[in-house]
Amino acid sequence: MKTRAFFTIFAITIIFLITLSTSIVLFSLEKHMISEEIENSQADTARLLANICSEAMLTRDDFLVINHVNTMKLINPEILYSVFLDTKGRVLPLENRKFIEGREKDFTETGKLKVKQYNLDAGTPVTEYILPAVKDGRSFGTCAVGYSTGLVQKRMFGRLRRILTGIFIVSFCILITGIPLVVIFAGTFTGPVKRLLKGAVEIGNGNLEHTIVPSRIYELGKLADEFNNMTEKLRVLDEMKSSFVLNVSHELRSPLTYINNYFDLYTRENKEALSEKHREYFAIIRQNIERLSAFINQTLDLAKLQAGMMPFEMKNTNLYIIVSEVADFCKMEFKRKNITFSSDIPEDLPDVNADETLLKQVFMNLLGNALKFTPDNGRISVSCRHLKQKKSVETTVEDTGKGISRKDLMVIFDRFQQSKTTDKGTGLGLSIVKSIIEQHNGSIRAESVEGSGARFIFTLPVYGETK
Repeated sequence: MKTRAFFTIFAITIIFLITLSTSIVLFSLEKHMISEEIENSQADTARLLANICSEAMLTRDDFLVINHVNTMKLINPEILYSVFLDTKGRVLPLENRKFIEGREKDFTETGKLKVKQYNLDAGTPVTEYILPAVKDGRSFGTCAVGYSTGLVQKRMFGRLRRILTGIFIVSFCILITGIPLVVIFAGTFTGPVKRLLKGAVEIGNGNLEHTIVPSRIYELGKLADEFNNMTEKLRVLDEMKSSFVLNVSHELRSPLTYINNYFDLYTRENKEALSEKHREYFAIIRQNIERLSAFINQTLDLAKLQAGMMPFEMKNTNLYIIVSEVADFCKMEFKRKNITFSSDIPEDLPDVNADETLLKQVFMNLLGNALKFTPDNGRISVSCRHLKQKKSVETTVEDTGKGISRKDLMVIFDRFQQSKTTDKGTGLGLSIVKSIIEQHNGSIRAESVEGSGARFIFTLPVYGETK
C-alpha cells in the first residue's frame, strides 16, 4: 500500500473513531439529561397538585381539585390519572377511586415524594408519583399522579431521535469536510517523500543531474537539501571517475597499439621459424591483445558518450538499410552456426532521426550478443513497427538463445555487467547500446525467460516529428 493511501485511511479512521465516540458520549449525556428533565417535570406536576389539594382543603372547595385534575389530563396526554385521598378517606375525583383501591397503604404511609412503577389491570405500565398534601405543617391527605410509561418513553425517544439525527448530520459534515482536508494534508506530507523516492530511482538509474525541490516541512526540506548535496558529491565523483577512465584508456591505447604492431611484425618476419607450439602461444597472445583492444575502445566510447564528447550527425535514417548492412556483415557467422535470420520491416516504415554510424553500432552489439548466446540451428529476427501516437519506431531484436535470468535482467544494461551464463565479452556492449539509444531520446528494455531466448526492444523518434 502506498504511503499516501495508508496515511489517508489511517487519518480517516481516526476521525471516524473520534466522531463516533464523541457522538456516543453526547447521545448518552443527552439521554440522561432528557430522562432527568422528564422526571423533574413529572415531580413538579405532582407537587403542584399537592399544593392545589392543600388549598382546596383549606377553602373547602372540592371543585378546585377536580377542575385542576381535568385540566392536567387535557394539557398532558401522558397523565393517565390524578387522584387525591384526604385524611377522612374521601377520593377526589371520585371516578379515580379505582386507581387506589387495594393500595391505600401506599398512600397512608408516604411522608415524602415516592415513585412507583406497576401495571394496570389492562397491562398498561404506569409510573406513579405519590406526594403528601401538606401546608404550614398540616397534612390534608395524599396526592398521586400516574403517567403512561409507554407514552413518556415515546416522547423521550422522539426527542432522542431528533438529537441523533442532528448528531449524524454534524458527524457526516465533519467526515465530508475532513476527508478532503486529510487527502490534501496527506499529499502535502507524502509529496516530498515521493519526490525523494523518485530522486533515489533517478540516481539509481545513473541520472546524477536530478535535483529535488525542498519541502516547506522543515525536516523533509532538510532531508531534500542533504539528498541534493549527496547527489552533487556523487556527480563530482562520477565526473572524476569518467575523466580518469578516459585518460587511462587513452594512455593504454597507444602502448597497446605499439605492442600489437610489433607483434604483427615479429610474427610475419619469423613465420617459418615458429613451431606449432609457438604458433599456439602466439594465437592466445593475439586473442588477448584483440580482447584488451576491444575493451579499451568500448571503454573510451562509453566514456565519451556519457561525457557528451561523442559527435552525433543526426539525419533521416532508413532502418531497412541499416539492418541489411549489419546482417550482411554477420552473414558468415549466421552460416557457420546454421542460424536462420529474418527481418520484418514494413515498406512504409518512416525514417528515424539518428546517427547512422552509432545506430549501426547498436545493431552490431545486439546482433553480436544474439549470435554469441544462440546455439547452432537457432533463429534470430529483427522487426520494426511505427508507433504513431508516440511518434516513434519500435525495433525488436529476438533470439532463441539461453535467455537471461530475472536477476541479470535488472542489471543487464549496467557497466561491466553480463549474463552469468557466460564469461565472454567485457560487459560494456549493452551499456553502450543504452547510452546511444538514450542520447537519441529513445528507450530500451530487455525481456526474457531463462532458457527461452531474449528480446531487446528499443524506440527511436521518427524523423521530422521531433522537436
